[in-house]
Amino acid sequence: MRSGSTKNTTKIARLRCDRGLTQAALAEGVGMNIRKIQKLESGEQRIETVSLAAALRIADFLGVQPRDLI
Repeated sequence: MRSGSTKNTTKIARLRCDRGLTQAALAEGVGMNIRKIQKLESGEQRIETVSLAAALRIADFLGVQPRDLI
């Protein structure tokens, strides 16, 4: 997904793009593999399936409440 493109994307992707972040920057910022971020953004994997700690790191890094990721 291109930065800034928010058509048919997950909330995580929209939040990331709204903040001007790349997938690599998000992955590095939350200590995850970029492929995991890509899966979450594409809908291949749902946020509900990652660990609570990982979901909290993503929410914190993006400056939102965890419920905002769902």
